[in-house]
Amino acid sequence: MKIAFVTHTAYPEFIGGREQHVHFFAKACSELKKDDIVVFTSGNARKVTRQRIDDTYWLVEIPNIPITVSKNPLQIYRIVPQLYNLFKKEKPDILHLFEYGSYTTTVAAFYAIRRNLPFVLTVYGYQLTNPILRLCKKIYDFVIGKYLLRKSRAIICVSKQQYHEMLFIGGKNIKEKIFIKANNIPLGYYKDSKLQKLDDDFYQDFPFLKEKGIKLLTVARMLPRKGIDILIKALYIIVHKHKMRDVKLILAGPDCGEYRNIETMVHNLGLAYNVHLLGVISHTNIMKLFRAVDIIVSPSLYEGVPLVLLEAMFFGKLIIASALPGVKDVIKDGETGVLVEPGDIHSLAQAIITFSLDSIARNRIGKQAREATHSYDSSREVEFLYDTIYAGTISRQNQEMRNNL
Repeated sequence: MKIAFVTHTAYPEFIGGREQHVHFFAKACSELKKDDIVVFTSGNARKVTRQRIDDTYWLVEIPNIPITVSKNPLQIYRIVPQLYNLFKKEKPDILHLFEYGSYTTTVAAFYAIRRNLPFVLTVYGYQLTNPILRLCKKIYDFVIGKYLLRKSRAIICVSKQQYHEMLFIGGKNIKEKIFIKANNIPLGYYKDSKLQKLDDDFYQDFPFLKEKGIKLLTVARMLPRKGIDILIKALYIIVHKHKMRDVKLILAGPDCGEYRNIETMVHNLGLAYNVHLLGVISHTNIMKLFRAVDIIVSPSLYEGVPLVLLEAMFFGKLIIASALPGVKDVIKDGETGVLVEPGDIHSLAQAIITFSLDSIARNRIGKQAREATHSYDSSREVEFLYDTIYAGTISRQNQEMRNNL
């Protein structure tokens, strides 16, 4: 069987939760099921490129024409003029679209409908702050989105929050084909990462890790909904009001319009010594950072199920995260992590202070978190998708074709 995955940005050009999830899932499908997996994405290349990734799946990158009405550097809406012709050339049996509402996946959905190909949609969820874009999305939801949701063969939501959003848009008629399935991670890959030494080269790149004090780590795209400003304000309380001057915050992730605001806030609050803004770093180094720090903090205001939380859990680290619907599906407060109300600066500061001073509790919760990750192995996700989604979709497609003969 040939399966086309479609996503508007992809690994390795972009390193984010969705990109990592698609990458790991494509590898797992190729390795476990021996199917032909082709990932289609839009990018900055001047011509179509087709490359083999880790000797498992094909990545096809199509030149895009970015629409600049949004200041969002992620360029969620991309024009991909050659997508139809590439689908015709590759001749997939099924399309799996990763994200609702992007231009790339929307084009792919219309292609599937036109060619009578089955397509499946995975919804991660994103939030737009620009009023014009929010209005455009509402129009999209009830003019195009509703139609595509009803035409899809299955809709996979990474959390209950996305489930209710899609149900609101698509109506009760789509309820039977919506599944809630959190992102998974390839545990074998992370076991190998855990064996890599934190050598002198690593500490030369990140010398502040050798300094005394508690190290906090946040890995995220630097955009408003990630709540980085909330975390920095909490750090101000910790450092200046509670005199815990050795607490350091490490921020890793691409600039999505927030770097300047973060740098200004750090300067104005007198936190230059305490905050390290790393930008984009390799996934290998992110894995090493997990091992080198004490606490992972995820202060998001809106989220599905951040892949970074599962990664941090595997490495046995205490996680302090916003009590968002998708996060609560994965983290049990006080057992596998610590949850605080989204946007609550003082609660976040207090949680960090409490567990900075209690290494026994940090280690206990971190150990329980690691044990919980066994339920989130990619191999289980592959079996779920093939047994529950793909097999049923192909079977239904074949039956419809027989009925039309």
